[in-house]
Amino acid sequence: PVDVGELRNVALTIESADPMQAAQAEYVLKVQRASCSDETPIFNPESQTCTVHCPEMMYVNRAASRCSYCNRNCGVCSSLTQCQLCFQDTIHRSYRIQEDGSCLEVQASFLGKYYWWCLSAAVFLGLLFCVAFCSCCHCCCNSCTSSRPTGYDSETDGD
Repeated sequence: PVDVGELRNVALTIESADPMQAAQAEYVLKVQRASCSDETPIFNPESQTCTVHCPEMMYVNRAASRCSYCNRNCGVCSSLTQCQLCFQDTIHRSYRIQEDGSCLEVQASFLGKYYWWCLSAAVFLGLLFCVAFCSCCHCCCNSCTSSRPTGYDSETDGD
């Protein structure tokens, strides 16, 4: 592909398919793509259109009059080496901007990586503890009340 505002020479060599005629010719094609207008001076290679602003993860490359991609793990940048905003953190990864303008990808901790598993296990163990505690209380209450008479005996009534 030819970039916007660029000129490229394409050389073609044509040779006859008939071996009896050793005819050969060379052609040079000059291919030039028109520049973007003053209203939309930047070429966006993703949409293949001229634009004013570049999309996310791209920056305005003034030397090439086009949008160029930011460095790895960078969401917003002013040049290839100057990142202003790294990707948004996820449950598995976090991104930190470095002093040199790059973004460092860091694996999340065990708790961060397995957050929902840990939370589920904690809730399950909490419920299990409550059931065990209630069962112990129930057993203790039954053992205390089983030695006392539960009703009145009519023969021991004081007449």
